Amino acid sequence: MHRSPVDANKNPLKVQAFTTMCGLSKALKAVPAKIAQPVQQMLAKAASYEDLLTDLYSIKALDPNSSLSFAPAIAFLARQKSNELRNGATALAAKATHAAGNAAYVAGFIDQMTSIFQQAAASTDYCIGDNVGSTGNAGVAGLAGCLTAANDHTPIPSKEDGEAAELTAALTAVGGLNSLNMNSNSGKCLLTQTVTTHGAYGGGAGQPANIYWLNGIVHFTASALASSAFPKTATTIMQVPIIKTAVDAIDAAKMPECATDTTAQLLDKLSDTSKPQKFENFETTPKATGVGTETTKLTIDKADLEALAAALKAYRDDPSRKSKLAEARRERQIAVAKQLDEVPTQKQQSECKATSNKEANSKDTEVCNKKQKKSECRESDVCKWTSDKEEIGNHCKPKNDGEEQKNQGKGEGAAGTDAKKCSEKKKQEECKDGCKWEGTECKDSSILANKKFALSVVSAAFIGLISF
Repeated sequence: MHRSPVDANKNPLKVQAFTTMCGLSKALKAVPAKIAQPVQQMLAKAASYEDLLTDLYSIKALDPNSSLSFAPAIAFLARQKSNELRNGATALAAKATHAAGNAAYVAGFIDQMTSIFQQAAASTDYCIGDNVGSTGNAGVAGLAGCLTAANDHTPIPSKEDGEAAELTAALTAVGGLNSLNMNSNSGKCLLTQTVTTHGAYGGGAGQPANIYWLNGIVHFTASALASSAFPKTATTIMQVPIIKTAVDAIDAAKMPECATDTTAQLLDKLSDTSKPQKFENFETTPKATGVGTETTKLTIDKADLEALAAALKAYRDDPSRKSKLAEARRERQIAVAKQLDEVPTQKQQSECKATSNKEANSKDTEVCNKKQKKSECRESDVCKWTSDKEEIGNHCKPKNDGEEQKNQGKGEGAAGTDAKKCSEKKKQEECKDGCKWEGTECKDSSILANKKFALSVVSAAFIGLISF
């Protein structure tokens, strides 16, 4: 035999409850666009520091004799800080994605609860009632942030919502509903009804006496709605698991200190030539600026910074390039890349060494030719006596005499020899004289060395960008 449920707790909730919760939902939906800004700002800063670096190099290239004190130090700081910001932005993007997901997760709970209560309405019974009196169903009025129409959820904005409340303030407002009378009096809503015998959440005895929504933020019991619907205060709401997880993730996705430290502030001023900047002496270290390995204090004088800023402004404001800065920077980057072709190859370095040896041998020959006695010749470190029979005569020669011709007769393709090409040598024991065994093939060792050398050249060319 069924009994009628207790009437004390089957009334609609006041629309005030949903207006406040939807304000929280709106604040949460604003989080993704808001926390994306630090990532965008860090990438923009990194790009501006790279432009600063390129422009400094261009200024020096246009006037090699110009004196720009500490330009190499500033260029090094710009490159290091740019790399630091790009790496930081990558790490921050992952944190921002995590925070955005958690914020949207909580907002989804609020929107879904609001939608369910809004849909549970008939001509006389409903679940969202007016705040004052018993005029009836409040409809979707006051549900902005959750719903734009019946069962039509408010989307997450792609840009920052300037009308959204700060998240902390929105959470405090929901906590402020604690102990307030949320009973709208008029109408019936079985979604708010729970009893230990029979109720809206089932048809059998022994049901739980408490039903929680939104991870415990909203709470329905057998008691009246007058005081129990929102058990969390402005303090304890922060400990609700889904709220704490979201807030912690959002806090972790803030702009890192490296983007706003003193070095970043200095580079920001130098990068922005659109307005006058005020400089002060900048304290750093030789190691930090790439001009040494010491960690002692290094001061860059404000006058030098002002001179650098003036040179940058003059370069950028020059009518011949003001509207073509991007093109000028690209040309400078191409010029740097072309420096790869100007670096001596391994072969050229070997030729230089051979030339140097020839010059040394020539000097030794001149010294040795002056020694006509065996005793004098043997006293010299660079000479040797070539006669076994005579003690006097033109027999004193350089010790290295003949070595060059001997060496020139070695190696793959040497003139006057019948040496095989490296590729023709099929056995490892034959792979000699300028050749090197690689895996199952005999290869020219100079080619292998040049491949490794080319890789080091790439780094060297870009280091040249900051060498003034």
